Amino acid sequence: MLFEISTLLAFSLVAFMLVITPGPDTMLILHRSTAGGISLGMATVAGVQVGLVCHTLLAIFGLSALIASSPLMFKGVALAGSLYLIWLAIQNMRGSKKAGVLIKDSDKSLLNAFRDSMLCNILNPKVILIYLALMPNFVILEFGNVKSQLLILGALLILINTVWQVPLCLAAFSANKYLKNPTVQKYIDWSAGCILMMFAVAMFYENIIQR
Repeated sequence: MLFEISTLLAFSLVAFMLVITPGPDTMLILHRSTAGGISLGMATVAGVQVGLVCHTLLAIFGLSALIASSPLMFKGVALAGSLYLIWLAIQNMRGSKKAGVLIKDSDKSLLNAFRDSMLCNILNPKVILIYLALMPNFVILEFGNVKSQLLILGALLILINTVWQVPLCLAAFSANKYLKNPTVQKYIDWSAGCILMMFAVAMFYENIIQR
């Protein structure tokens, strides 16, 4: 037995509180679901989960700890993440020029949505810190097989994240029919871009300027 039920319940509660806290992932899911439809929203959700799979593997093999312990590497990840969010913000704002035209559910658009959310998640240094700060506190050394414990905790986190983000995508899509007005769509695109830009500035300040 690798875990006690009480330990898994405690981890699930803490993980859920972290998952429902709005971040760049949430903003991307809401925007892609309202602007592009259910397929684009689900592709964005899938990209986030693949990003978390990568973080889980990094944590298991110790690379997250290495990145976090090296100021240069950590700031490099933070800088890349900030620049990528800025790029996404600009793309959203440019999309407002085509107000009223929903993003098509083409294979290319779906792939782009998947890629954007995956990279946004992977390049977010806060996710690395969550894995480093959260998971070790629930690993029980006496039970042994630490890698298996980290794998189980990572899988549980991804499950909780999926259970939260799929309904979020569906709820955003249900509001789609009320948001087809060109003016409304323009403001949604600009608002999404501004919020992503603020996340980028906050990420840069907290992880590069302050550290």
